[in-house]
Amino acid sequence: MPADTAAAVAYWHRREPNLHPAEIAARIGKSERTVRRYWPPAATSDGSHVNGHLADGLRR
Repeated sequence: MPADTAAAVAYWHRREPNLHPAEIAARIGKSERTVRRYWPPAATSDGSHVNGHLADGLRR
């Protein structure tokens, strides 16, 4: 498991995507608030998002 908090959150989120942030926090020894700070944005139906927001209408 990675030592870096962001990498550890990403590792557990990829490995077990159904884990609640509180469960990941317990596994990595951080608070739930810290885990949520590094929580990945929700994917959209087509996978396009910018800063966690739908990227409709933005030029590429």
